[in-house]
Amino acid sequence: MKTKAIFLLVLSIILSNCNDKDLDQTKPDPVLNNSIVPDDYVIDIPDALSFDVSLAGGRVLQDNTIAGEDIYESLRGFIWVGESSVEILVELFNNIFNAEVENLISFSVTSDDDGRQKDFLINQNSTFEQVDFRYDLTMTDADGSLAARILWSLDPVEIVAILSPYHINRNEDASLENAVLRIDYSEDDDDYNETMQVAISGLPEAADDLNNLKMFIGKTDNLLDIYGNSNHPNLTIIDSTFTGGRNYAFVARANEEAEIGVAAIGLPPSAVDTNEDIIDDFSVFNVLESELNAVGITDQALIDQILANAIAPAYFDNDGFISSGPNIPANLPFTEDFIDLSELTPFVPREIRDLSVSFSD
Repeated sequence: MKTKAIFLLVLSIILSNCNDKDLDQTKPDPVLNNSIVPDDYVIDIPDALSFDVSLAGGRVLQDNTIAGEDIYESLRGFIWVGESSVEILVELFNNIFNAEVENLISFSVTSDDDGRQKDFLINQNSTFEQVDFRYDLTMTDADGSLAARILWSLDPVEIVAILSPYHINRNEDASLENAVLRIDYSEDDDDYNETMQVAISGLPEAADDLNNLKMFIGKTDNLLDIYGNSNHPNLTIIDSTFTGGRNYAFVARANEEAEIGVAAIGLPPSAVDTNEDIIDDFSVFNVLESELNAVGITDQALIDQILANAIAPAYFDNDGFISSGPNIPANLPFTEDFIDLSELTPFVPREIRDLSVSFSD
């Protein structure tokens, strides 16, 4: 799928640029040194809810073998995509700032990937979306197109990173020209010790892929609240006549110490303009049952197979999906408070369908 390719190509050009010492237009600035890089800006999600598994798009049903657990298991892949995006920041800070651009406020490199000059400029005391940031880095392609912008402060840590994979590496798939990734990280939140939000828009609308996604992670001590949506414009599940696409909306919680997770999923049509009750109204069970009725499937054995483990919530350990609904694993700390996801709400499906990430504030 194209989403994973975005992160890999961004990481590859960052790493290759760090090996290029042809820096010019340099100006020493004693303020800019390793101390400007945040010490910690990564939220790790347990494998129970974040793992590199296939995230199905397009037509989910294959020869009538789809079941509730298949939809729940694919959630780990979606969360993995969101979590993995922060590695771009890790590589950028570690390999460019710490290794190559100490005491520089402007420099240029020639990319090993597309052979084009990439220009970097570091400013101080910038305002973005009415928020003041201590540092502001921009990366532009040779033609002046914005490739990346990263704004951050240190006390408390606040980061906004916006990346354009196409302008970072013009040799990659030209269909990624409109794809833009944004990462927001904060240690200044009333409800959590740290938060991260990931948004991606403009991915090509292939038959087997998503085009937009948005995910939030909030962490306090060992507990993580996670919610989000991906938009699949060509998604069909059982009823092949369904059009307009669906969101893959979810709310979830993970316990880092116990390495467990719990999640509920909704599959609302992309045009739905509210996020109220979409996890319940468009639950995995309700959508599967509705589509079974729509196509006239009456084979009870097949119905039972498809609806097996479709009742929310779903329970996970580090190996993935365990069970769902009333079948709470007795040997793990799935307490009543932990599995209560009622205070978490995904985003409005239509807003994710129409999501447009940009460099503008």
